[in-house]
Amino acid sequence: MLVCLSQFEKTLCALILQLSIPYGTNCFQTELARSQIFRLGLTALTGVRYTKAMRELRELLYASLQTGIMRDNKLPQTPLRFRLPSRVADASCSLVGIMNATELAAGLTPADFPTVLGVSPISRIWVRNGWLLFNLSDALYTAAVEYAQRTLPFPQEDCNCHVLNRMRCLARNGGSDCPVDGRVQRAWLLTLCCDQSNMALRYAMHALRQLTYHVPIIERSAFRTSCSGVADAAARILYHEIKKDKNTMQNQL
Repeated sequence: MLVCLSQFEKTLCALILQLSIPYGTNCFQTELARSQIFRLGLTALTGVRYTKAMRELRELLYASLQTGIMRDNKLPQTPLRFRLPSRVADASCSLVGIMNATELAAGLTPADFPTVLGVSPISRIWVRNGWLLFNLSDALYTAAVEYAQRTLPFPQEDCNCHVLNRMRCLARNGGSDCPVDGRVQRAWLLTLCCDQSNMALRYAMHALRQLTYHVPIIERSAFRTSCSGVADAAARILYHEIKKDKNTMQNQL
């Protein structure tokens, strides 16, 4: 696995190696221990980087939604609670008991929300049963793909996981965008949130498994090529989630 480490991460790995080798260990044992410790340290650092990257992306989106809703509205100065993803939209916020959601939505436009990853994050705003609902923009989906590709290493193994292997195969075509397709965008959004729980990971893997099934067979080959960017980014995220899940199971045995 090729990972570009920052200077801080290199220094931390070196420090771990120095502190972990017992004095008096022979050369062969020392090199073996160094190799094992470095792999463990590298895995831990990559896992931290992954967790931080995905959390920061969601926090940027939450902050944009909060700012846009609070702008020029007389709402209590308390953090709003968002659901990402929502059942009927990409994101949602309950305003029941806080404010009339219909009145609030009437005064909101996508331009009210600060940019996330350099693009406008919202494409549509509407209301249902006191909930404020949002659709994310096509540009944000593509920006999230590019963000994952910049931040996370591409997996060199499939961890005996069919979905991860499928994503690695689809990624061979190259690409860094997300096609304007509702099911692909939904699968990518579920993948961005798959670290929240085991059930979230299952939902994401199910959606990725059926990524191209809704397209007629005669058109599916070309459509797979357009999904290569999402597949590449999804593989990077899935790899760390699957490895984390396996390590947790092993520790419980």
